[in-house]
Amino acid sequence: MTRARFALHGGLLALAGLSLPGCLESPFSPVPVTEQSCGAEEGQPCRLGCELPCADSAVDAAAACMLALEGSLDAARTRCTFADGSRVTFAWPLPPAQTDLAARSWDVKIWGPDGKLCLGVRSQPLPWVGGGHESVAEVTTSSGTYRQRLLLAASGDAGPLADAGGDARADSGADSGAALPRAGRLEVRCFSGKHYAASGAELCASCAGGDCRNLPLVEALGLWQPALELRLQSTSGHVTPLFTCR
Repeated sequence: MTRARFALHGGLLALAGLSLPGCLESPFSPVPVTEQSCGAEEGQPCRLGCELPCADSAVDAAAACMLALEGSLDAARTRCTFADGSRVTFAWPLPPAQTDLAARSWDVKIWGPDGKLCLGVRSQPLPWVGGGHESVAEVTTSSGTYRQRLLLAASGDAGPLADAGGDARADSGADSGAALPRAGRLEVRCFSGKHYAASGAELCASCAGGDCRNLPLVEALGLWQPALELRLQSTSGHVTPLFTCR
């Protein structure tokens, strides 16, 4: 009787030993990334498509910091002050009036009458505007921080639109003869903190005409007319005029 009980006990221990590795491994097994769980970290981003609304949301949120009055630029051309006490600061001096600002990078902050930061914008020109292959933009508001990083694949030393004539953005039809930008990688962090990314062929596949210039992006655009006007806009058509200054 004792031997039988010992044999049974030994058998149970053997079974437990066989099942133990599985129990030890399960807590360390990678959790599958789903549409609900993705995007919490940059290493596990959600899939990015051309319908992503985060760029539009960033442009719309900036409207809360618009300055309706025209400001006065200081002698150093790094600060613009407004009658209500608001001010705009530039990380580097503005160029002379009537200078073409289309390919200019921006690092601008808008401060409210209370002296608190209302809006921060850092923006490099998009590759098909500035002629490079990489562009980073960041918009910080009370809603959070939006950030995008676009990297296009190189298509020769002359840039991604080497074969384009005139204004490639305005003339982006299939019969325009313009060389389309080659897909690289786009990473986006939305106000919610959620991360999105796409690369290679899938990057621009969901965009109209498969054109990377239709990706959901933010850009800052400055114009002299004749005062400086700085706008924040998305490629889908949302526009927020931030301020004018002379």
